[in-house]
Amino acid sequence: MEISSFSIYQSSKNILTNATNQVSNAYNSAMTIVQDTYDKTVNIAKDAYGSVVSKVKNAYITCTNYISGVVSSIINQFNPFGNSQLSDYQFESDGSWNSLPTDNNPSSRTQIPKPDPN
Repeated sequence: MEISSFSIYQSSKNILTNATNQVSNAYNSAMTIVQDTYDKTVNIAKDAYGSVVSKVKNAYITCTNYISGVVSSIINQFNPFGNSQLSDYQFESDGSWNSLPTDNNPSSRTQIPKPDPN
């Protein structure tokens, strides 16, 4: 049985081609896994960051409104006319201040007696 140089070349070429394809497939699989893991990690980090920012923002607004309410309450205790400019505004989530409706209930306001016409 005679083995020609062409058959040795062809056999070696097939072995190298198969090995190259296997290495390429392994590399592509590894890169796909790495990219998927990276994408998932980035999304987890973005979601966590967004959640923390939202919670901190809400805590800030809640604290600001609470402090504003306390200050307004203290001012109202010392204001003989019963209404305060501070109590008419409230901090909003977009960073602005919104005017709140004032209390039009006359029984909650300090009444000034009318002079006696006699």
